[in-house]
Amino acid sequence: MIAQEHFGPLSNPRYADAAGSIVKGAHRLLDVLGDILDMAQLESGRMQVHRGPVNLTELISEILALLRQRSDTKQAQVDVRIDPVLPSLWTDRKRLGQILTSLLSNSFAFTPASGRVIVYGHFAPSGDVEIAVADCGSGMIAYEGKRRV
Repeated sequence: MIAQEHFGPLSNPRYADAAGSIVKGAHRLLDVLGDILDMAQLESGRMQVHRGPVNLTELISEILALLRQRSDTKQAQVDVRIDPVLPSLWTDRKRLGQILTSLLSNSFAFTPASGRVIVYGHFAPSGDVEIAVADCGSGMIAYEGKRRV
């Protein structure tokens, strides 16, 4: 209500900026809470999966639009390389979106200024669809990756 000035204009524009920051922070906290609830459902075996057709190019474009501020701030170059012959994926759009958002967020967080983030989507030699995110960030050393998995 404050950010949208429902009760009239705010005399100092800093108040509107502060209200906007509060709203963004509340949305981030809501997302974190949702992730915690999802983890609890996953661990209890009660997570519901809702499969349907998912266009990978469209999903990645939507996620990148949400994360654009991070990439623009650091001036990271984003390169999306999705094989045009990939069909729609039969998967849970929300869950795949959560995974890709996490991967891309981490890539932007650890990619240096003027770095590059690349998203790949193609058929693997096995015939499975392979999705990968690559960046020029510091990454994890081998033993850290094994410990965290």
